[in-house]
Amino acid sequence: MQFDYEKNLWGKEEATLSLFSPTYFRLKKALQILKKTQPGENILDFGCGVGRFIRALRNRRPDLHAYGCDISVSAISLASRVNDNVNYVVNKAEEKLPYKNEFFANIFIFDVLEHVADVGDILKELSRVLKKDGTLFLQVPCEKDWLSLWFWLDKMGLKKEITKRFAGHVNFFSRKELKDILQEAGFEIDKKYYCDHCLGQKAGILAFYLTAVQAKKKNLPVYNNETCMSELKESRGMGWSFLGKVANFLINCEALLLQKTPSANVFYILKKK
Repeated sequence: MQFDYEKNLWGKEEATLSLFSPTYFRLKKALQILKKTQPGENILDFGCGVGRFIRALRNRRPDLHAYGCDISVSAISLASRVNDNVNYVVNKAEEKLPYKNEFFANIFIFDVLEHVADVGDILKELSRVLKKDGTLFLQVPCEKDWLSLWFWLDKMGLKKEITKRFAGHVNFFSRKELKDILQEAGFEIDKKYYCDHCLGQKAGILAFYLTAVQAKKKNLPVYNNETCMSELKESRGMGWSFLGKVANFLINCEALLLQKTPSANVFYILKKK
C-alpha cells in the first residue's frame, strides 16, 4: 500500500530548543551550520513538511532568505498560511528543483531520504543547486544498519514493514550504503554526529507499535506516527504529555552525551567534492 503524503503530514508542531522537545537535537545541530552563514544567503529545507524546521531557522536568522519544498500539496498549503517569511513551493518527486544552479549556501534534509525511491538522482539535483562551498546538512535513520534495533527486529520477523506502513519508509540504509551513495553523488563527509542510541531507538519503536495499535482501533489502513502521538497526547491529558516530555528530556540528554558515538541515526555535514 502506497503511503499518502496528502493525508499524513509531518511538522505541524513548532521546532524548539527546549530539552523537552523531540526537535531539540536536530534543531541545535542545524543552527550550528548557520553560525558560519553570511547574511543575505539562501537556505533550503528539502522535504520541509508543514515547515517547522525552516521556520525555526528563519526565526533565528531573519537576515537569511529561507525556502522550503515538499511533495505534499497539503503540507505546503498549511505552511504557506503562516506569516513566517519563508518561500514555500510544491516539488513533486519526478520534477527538478525550481532553483538556479548554486543558489543555496545551506541545504537541510531532516528524515527525508528514507522516503524517496531515487536517492541518487535527488542528491545530484541538490548538488546542482548548492554552492561550491555550500553545506548539505543530512539526517537519516539507517534501519538496515546492525546498530539499529529495527535491523534485529526484522531479522526476527517482528518488523513487518511497520515503518513503511506508518511513516512511508521505502529505503533502509546501512551507514556504509549511505556513505557510498553520498560519495557517488559527489559529496564528502565533513563532520558527523549521532543520536537515538538506546533510549531514543526504544522510544521510536514503541511509538510505531502504539501507532499500529491505534490504527487498528480506528480501522485506518495508513496512519502517521507523528499524528498518532499528537492525538494520544491530546486525548490522554496532562499525564501523557508529562510522560512525553520526560522521555524527550532523557533522549536529548543521551544524544548530547553520546553524539560522537556511532548509532544508526546519523547526522552528516557534507561538502561538495
